[in-house]
Amino acid sequence: MPHLKLACEIVWRSVRTTAITVAALSGRMIEFGIRDEGPSLTDNDKNRVFGKFQKLSAKPTGGEFSAGLGLFLAKAIVELHQGAVGCESKPGHGAYFWARLPR
Repeated sequence: MPHLKLACEIVWRSVRTTAITVAALSGRMIEFGIRDEGPSLTDNDKNRVFGKFQKLSAKPTGGEFSAGLGLFLAKAIVELHQGAVGCESKPGHGAYFWARLPR
């Protein structure tokens, strides 16, 4: 559980978070999700959000520096564990980022 605690601490300090969720899905997968209240992602941003060194139109809400590597590295690590990542965003409603990993 230390990894989950660290992830929660990072989220707590970096974004205005509405919800952190953990859910068991069918097919022996677990989904970890983070919904934020930050700016929505454009369609162009959604296509690039997990890319290496990507700078998106939405800026960090906490004024922190972004090198454009965090979500790229998260995707790489999750995929090494036979998982998947994704993002959903609607204008004016922030974004929902999820990672699905095998149980």
